[in-house]
Amino acid sequence: SPAPSGDLCVQLKRGWRQGTKLTFRRGAARGVCFELRERSHRKLVRRRDDLHWRCSVRRQLASRGFTARVPQLDSDEPMLVDIAPGEAVRNGQKKLEGMGMPVKGEDQRGNLFVHWKIT
Repeated sequence: SPAPSGDLCVQLKRGWRQGTKLTFRRGAARGVCFELRERSHRKLVRRRDDLHWRCSVRRQLASRGFTARVPQLDSDEPMLVDIAPGEAVRNGQKKLEGMGMPVKGEDQRGNLFVHWKIT
């Protein structure tokens, strides 16, 4: 919405994705159109409403279990995720339901997938 100074203030809604277009018009004049572009995160990758994080784990640590320090978008503090003994060896990932991106127009979130490579 236009501010009193003539500036245009855009309020982004949670869950909007890259490519979302916003058009603003004043009277009969031509509108101004904006298209959203996402900035990449240095540790997390977005795929639709899901987030993905990759890490390397030593085989010995994966065999006895460990706590992964998973980065978050909304906090500088990592989320601590317990990985059971052998879970990392058997599975290549862990799904954390509801810990991904907000879903546009809904009161839910996508998932966060923790992928690991055994070294």
